[in-house]
Amino acid sequence: MSRRKIVAGNWKMNLDRAAARALTAAVADRRGEAAPVELVLCPPALYVDTVGAALAGAKSDVGLGA
Repeated sequence: MSRRKIVAGNWKMNLDRAAARALTAAVADRRGEAAPVELVLCPPALYVDTVGAALAGAKSDVGLGA
């Protein structure tokens, strides 16, 4: 059995809410260009709701972590 590779992007408090939304949209839009791995975004706790909503709106297979 092969293991599925996961790439998780974790960022600290370097963005505001609008920038977190923009980064999420950019990652979701370019998801098809990434290798066949599970891709997960791990934003700061303050932005989990914003990033989750942006991912749901993008209908992307990018995951959300905390």
